[in-house]
Amino acid sequence: PFQRMNRPSYLLEGRPATAVAPKRPVNTYSITQDEKQVKMVVTVPGAKASDVKLDLDEDNRTLRISGETKLENDGISVHSRFDKSFTLDRNLDISGVAAEFDDGVLTITAPKFEEVKDSVRRIDVVDNSNSDEEVNDVASENKGDEIEGADTD
Repeated sequence: PFQRMNRPSYLLEGRPATAVAPKRPVNTYSITQDEKQVKMVVTVPGAKASDVKLDLDEDNRTLRISGETKLENDGISVHSRFDKSFTLDRNLDISGVAAEFDDGVLTITAPKFEEVKDSVRRIDVVDNSNSDEEVNDVASENKGDEIEGADTD
C-alpha cells in the first residue's frame, strides 16, 4: 500500500535525489623542526592567500590562523571557516616568522635563536662584612655626612 519515496530533487537545486553535496574542506597541519627552524604546513583546500589571515601576538607568543574558504562543485557551494591558534616556544625568534601560500598550502617558518639564554640567572653574593671595629671606624668617619636618598628623620 505504501511506497518509499525519494527525497524531492528540488531540494538540491534541480539535481536528482541521488546528488550529494561536496564534503566540507578539511584543514590539516603538520609541524616539523630541525636545529635552525620550526616549520608548520597547513592545508587549506579551496582557499587563496587573501582568504587566510595570520595574527601574531608577540606578548603571549601566540600565532592565530583564521579564514574562510568556498568550494564549488557542480553548482553546489560549501563555505568553511577555520580558526586555530598555536603557542610559540621561547626558543623561537618571533621577529623572523614568515609565511608563504602556494596552491592551498600555507607554510609558516619560525627561526630558532642561536643560543637560548636561561631566563633565570644566579647572582653571586659577595661577603663584604667587616669586623665591629672596622664598622665603627667607618661610622665615625662618616659622622655628620648625609647619604643621598636616605631618610634621616
